[in-house]
Amino acid sequence: MNANEQTQLLDDLQSLLERQIEAARADDLFTVEKLARECTERAAEIGHAKTLKHPCGDHEQRLKELHRQLECILADKLAVTEQQLSLVQKSKKLFATYRPPNGK
Repeated sequence: MNANEQTQLLDDLQSLLERQIEAARADDLFTVEKLARECTERAAEIGHAKTLKHPCGDHEQRLKELHRQLECILADKLAVTEQQLSLVQKSKKLFATYRPPNGK
């Protein structure tokens, strides 16, 4: 694999991560999951090349930063979802407490 092909794969991976971040911010988790599969495929292609033949420090740092951003966004979404689920569960218990015994 030549340097241009390596750079193209890394650029593609970066683009996919950026699109994942946009989708996560838009609460489009279906697209986030779809793009995650594409990222995995792209990373496998890079891995099959065994080693990169030129330094990729800039790409590496950018990819790490994008991955960190995505993790933070998804962790935040998870926390919000857990809070909402907790509220729903508490509400169910509250309604069950005040429901007449015959269910009407």
